[in-house]
Amino acid sequence: MARSKENLVSLGSGGSTFLNLGVGISRGFVPKLNLSGLIISEENEINVPNARRLGAPWRVVNQESFRGDDGKVDEYGFGQALNKAIAELGGTVVSQNGWLQKTPRNTIEQYSGVIYNQHPGPKRETRATHGKRSHAIMLELVRLTGRNEGTDVIIHRIDEKWDHGETVAISHVPIFEADTPESLQRAALYFEYILQLDHWRRVVEDKVTNVSEPVYMRPGEEHLLIEARDRAKEIYPNG
Repeated sequence: MARSKENLVSLGSGGSTFLNLGVGISRGFVPKLNLSGLIISEENEINVPNARRLGAPWRVVNQESFRGDDGKVDEYGFGQALNKAIAELGGTVVSQNGWLQKTPRNTIEQYSGVIYNQHPGPKRETRATHGKRSHAIMLELVRLTGRNEGTDVIIHRIDEKWDHGETVAISHVPIFEADTPESLQRAALYFEYILQLDHWRRVVEDKVTNVSEPVYMRPGEEHLLIEARDRAKEIYPNG
């Protein structure tokens, strides 16, 4: 059965994917979905102007505010603050777009089944990475294996492990010989924009299903993945 009107709250950077998703919603590409608001870890010169452009209210919730003297984050307190912010914005569904903070268990439980994460690469190869580093890993694998099978952008359900939940949407991104991590990131963003709109259409129509990801690594190539990840981390230590 199709869902009634839903209110989407985005957790993340408030960057181009958030902006394009908001523009698509405002132009009616996802009927029965409102952009309800944005939750960010800090205000900057990108996310605040984007939120204002879309007429979307925002809240700042940063896990560092919940870090104790022992250096550990009060996960429950952080989750309570997130849940409160989502509720204040009227959110009924949640999209993580460039969200680099670990989502607490009580937020996952509160929004079970309606919280999804955007990831810029196949989970097996690029889990727990973001930005250009994810694309650098896939380019390194092309070089190390001698196979060019492209890469993916995906949307997956959230669980308590980094980039681990079931994949529900995937779009294949070709890799060209002249690609760099920067050019591949730019190309992948266009696939992300389209994938986001398609995914949220399926959410409100109650048509979300799990999908299988392509297998890029073959048995015995685990050391190549370690090498690719190490090399990408060396070049892009901050993502």
